[in-house]
Amino acid sequence: VVGDVGELERPVVLPNFQRLGPRCGKDMQQVVLALRARDGEEALRALHDHGVIAVSVATGDELDPTHTYALAENDVVVRREPREGLVLSARNGVTVAVDTTIDERLRREGLAREIVRVVQAARREAGVAVTDRIELRLAGSPDLLGAARAHERYVAEETLATAVAYDEAVAEGEPLAVDLAVAKAPPRAA
Repeated sequence: VVGDVGELERPVVLPNFQRLGPRCGKDMQQVVLALRARDGEEALRALHDHGVIAVSVATGDELDPTHTYALAENDVVVRREPREGLVLSARNGVTVAVDTTIDERLRREGLAREIVRVVQAARREAGVAVTDRIELRLAGSPDLLGAARAHERYVAEETLATAVAYDEAVAEGEPLAVDLAVAKAPPRAA
């Protein structure tokens, strides 16, 4: 929970095309690129402290190779965007931020889910009944198998595997290889 939504956003300073188009003419595209490359907070600080944002562009003229435009507050438009890795949604005065950064834990969980998807597809392709328990052997890169090991219980539960074995003879980047067999039913008590 944050008290100021500004902590979740960053300013982006863009040109006011109506005002700058006639003034900048053929330099307009370079002015746009210069503003986009500039840190929005730094540009707003310059505007606040000096009353203008100075933007220099190459003119291609040998006698005057650069031209500097002094952009006043009404020459720019300030838009606010979520900080990197965040998605924001606001309604009725409440703003919700979702961190979309994928850390190692989430990445491995995603790999485990993908492994389950591949195993389920292999089950269907092999004609294994939905309720049949299987013995599962996975071959893949160390990264894939590391995810399978870290989430072995989940993989086994979702695929009805009674046992999971691993072969690490596959190079990084190679697809997951799945070998499965219907598990033998335990002997019935007499």
